[in-house]
Amino acid sequence: MKRTLFAMLMLVALSLGARDRLYIENFDIAAGQTVEMPILLQNDTAYCAFQTDLVLPAGLEVVVDEEDYYVVDLTDRKDRTHTISCNMLPDGSIRIFVTSMSVRPFTGSSGAIAIADVRATSDYTGGGVVMLRNSVVVEESGLKHHLADCTAYLNGSSPATAGDVNGDGVVDVDDLNIVINIMVRKAAMADWPAADLDGNGVVDIDDLNRVINIMVRKA
Repeated sequence: MKRTLFAMLMLVALSLGARDRLYIENFDIAAGQTVEMPILLQNDTAYCAFQTDLVLPAGLEVVVDEEDYYVVDLTDRKDRTHTISCNMLPDGSIRIFVTSMSVRPFTGSSGAIAIADVRATSDYTGGGVVMLRNSVVVEESGLKHHLADCTAYLNGSSPATAGDVNGDGVVDVDDLNIVINIMVRKAAMADWPAADLDGNGVVDIDDLNRVINIMVRKA
C-alpha cells in the first residue's frame, strides 16, 4: 500500500505544472446585483492568446449588451492588436477566446487580463461556484499550454464534498494536485480554501493524507 501511495504521489509530482494559471478570485454577489468579475492571468511565460470556458451557477449570468454581445472586456494588459470574442457552448458555459493578429504578448506577469460583467437574477439564492475550465494559453511561437481548472467560491460557500478542492463534484487527482501545489508554494491557499480539510489554517501533509484517503475510499 505504501508503494502504491508513493507511486501515486510521484506521478502527481511529475504532473505539476508551472505557476502559470488563469483564475478567478472568490467574490460576493447578491440577487439583482451586477458585479465586475476579474479574470486573472499569472504567468512566468509570455503568452499572446488564451481560451477558457466560464461556468456559472444557476442564477448567475454574464451581462449582454444592446447588440447581444457578452460584456467581457480586456484590461490594459492587452496589446492594441488583441481581440476578444465570446459564445455560449451547448453545455451552457461561455467560451472566451482572445488572440492577437500580430502575435503580441500580454504585458506584465500578474493581474486581471479580462473583466466580465456578471449579474445575479432576482431568484439567485446565494452561494455556489464559478469555474474556468479547458483553459489554454499560447506562446508567440504557437506552443500551447493547458492550465489547471480553477474554481471561485461565492459568498463564502464551500464544496459539499470533503476533499473536493476544486468544486467539480468529484475527489480525484486534480484535487490532489492542488493540495500539493499549495504545499510546494506553486499555488495560494487563498485561491483554494477547501484545500484546508482540517480547518487548521494551513495546508499540509494531514490535508494531503485526507484527500488520498477519500480517493481510496478509506474516509
